[in-house]
Amino acid sequence: GIACSCVYEVDGSKQSTHSNAYVAGVLKTKRIVVYDTLIKDLDEKVDDICAVVAHEIGHSKLHHNVVLMLVMCGQFFVLFWTFGFCQSD
Repeated sequence: GIACSCVYEVDGSKQSTHSNAYVAGVLKTKRIVVYDTLIKDLDEKVDDICAVVAHEIGHSKLHHNVVLMLVMCGQFFVLFWTFGFCQSD
């Protein structure tokens, strides 16, 4: 299973009409967030909403948040290493 304490609904309709869902947090702080616009777009079809939540659980099970953080750290290393060559002595 997944150690996820809650699934949250965010009032995203105040800012945008974009539908979205995401997993946030690591270890014991994992949570799934679903925008209210997604629920409205899916016309409250429970099976479709469950599919979206299952998709987000898949991201969590495959540790995509951790992988993304490691990739970003590698990109920053390469960025600053490259900038080091641009410095004048």
